[in-house]
Amino acid sequence: SSPPLVPPVTPPAVPLAPVPVPPAPPAIKKGLVVKTEPPRANVLLDDARDLGLSPIADESIGSGKHKILVTLDGFEEKEIPFDLAAGKLEELTVTLEHQTGSLTVETNVSGSQVELSPEVGPSLRGTASGSPEGPGFATFERVPTGKCRARATHKGCDEASGETTI
Repeated sequence: SSPPLVPPVTPPAVPLAPVPVPPAPPAIKKGLVVKTEPPRANVLLDDARDLGLSPIADESIGSGKHKILVTLDGFEEKEIPFDLAAGKLEELTVTLEHQTGSLTVETNVSGSQVELSPEVGPSLRGTASGSPEGPGFATFERVPTGKCRARATHKGCDEASGETTI
């Protein structure tokens, strides 16, 4: 006798969770609107009042000279002065830049080609310089903070690589 026929089992569909998108700030006619790239940066008004995470909209700010300080981990903070006219709307869009550092790579052979591959941003390339018979050094400025992989090559030599955190 043949085994009983069993219908194929289809696993239930797993719904994909949507990527959270910051809500748009409410529409206001006066006051301050702050949008940032990337979103969810902290916004501080006049060194004292925490307005929350961007995007924000606040109608309660009085007229006059003000400044906001925008901060987000891993990014350079930005301070933006502005003058809010009575009954007017000030809209500020702030683009934050990744924090950066510098890195010097030492190679066994001067003239080696060095490539850095940071987690964020494009790869960087340079040549290690030094005395012809000694080690070489390649210095890179404005390397985004975070993990970074370095690779050195030189004709006739084995490739060398390593990872560090800036």
